[in-house]
Amino acid sequence: MTGSIADPTAGATHFHTPRITPKKGEDTGGIDVGEGLESVADLAEGGKSVQNHRPSWALSFDRRIVSNVSEASFKFHRQPETGRVR
Repeated sequence: MTGSIADPTAGATHFHTPRITPKKGEDTGGIDVGEGLESVADLAEGGKSVQNHRPSWALSFDRRIVSNVSEASFKFHRQPETGRVR
């Protein structure tokens, strides 16, 4: 298709940034953290695993792995039954 570019996110419709979401024990007031905690290897501090909160949709939406993007920086997801995003 002329004029189109490749989608490195494989159709992602949502993303979250573990590096800036509240960590375990931090205030979550006013933030969508409905799916609890997750551990992200790239967030380890001094060899200790760090848990951060994730958004409510993070488990029900399909994960999209994007090469060369650190999971601590961005986690991409695609809403189920969503068509191509333009």
